[in-house]
Amino acid sequence: VNKLNWGQVTEYPYKIDDSIQVETTHGQFYQLNLEHIPTYDLDGNEVAGAYNNDVTVWYTLGADGGSNARYFNNCGQDAVNNYYIYSKGNVTYTSAGHSKIESDGPEMQLFVNTLVRSIIVATTPPEVKILNGIAVEDNKYDIIGRSVKTAEDGTVSPDNTIPLKFKVTDEDIAAGDTFAKAKIYIDANDNGTYDAGETILKDYGRTLQNEMEYDEDLLVLATVAGVQTEVLNLYTSNRLKIGIEVMDSSKAVGQAFGLYIRRNYFELD
Repeated sequence: VNKLNWGQVTEYPYKIDDSIQVETTHGQFYQLNLEHIPTYDLDGNEVAGAYNNDVTVWYTLGADGGSNARYFNNCGQDAVNNYYIYSKGNVTYTSAGHSKIESDGPEMQLFVNTLVRSIIVATTPPEVKILNGIAVEDNKYDIIGRSVKTAEDGTVSPDNTIPLKFKVTDEDIAAGDTFAKAKIYIDANDNGTYDAGETILKDYGRTLQNEMEYDEDLLVLATVAGVQTEVLNLYTSNRLKIGIEVMDSSKAVGQAFGLYIRRNYFELD
């Protein structure tokens, strides 16, 4: 069998080679629906490379050098017809078990990885990390920022930013796959969850990708959302607390919170 995607199934607790020999198994009777359903942004534009099909094929059947070698060599890694391990949400399918598995070989290790995935996906939500913050406890971060310059008329200098860098990791899905929902919001109630009426700075819909690093400017997001003054007032008084909330296809929710702490810096020019 041959690896098609990278994730926990291929890496933990055993790191599995790209191709391994397995005991005799059967071909598949049904095709997988891997149709890429387009994802759209809030303006109705299709987002290139972002899809909302949550089926991930991890390994496909491959040639063993016997009579079926020509078939597999000609069709390549056909995930629709020749899947060996795939997952959808918190369900994982494997073709292992058709024949007895050697107890100390790579096929058994891959089977163990598959079992581990089945256990953890039912209980593990997406993990959100704020990369430009200092972790203070659990999913809470302090983010050190600089003073924001404003002119006498209240306009903000264009060289100002309120940066937010973050990454979301979910072992349920392959790197690059998208989440069901995701947003950045102002946690005005400071209660560790999004409440109706709280200001959403960015709604990603189904476009946020697994294992991707994001670099946002909250001043830009606030301007687009029409709440620049609110964000500036909170930021300059060290009361700007933002939440990042991400939901996967199994409706498991991961969150992180960042409190901006403003510091004055010396002008060097």
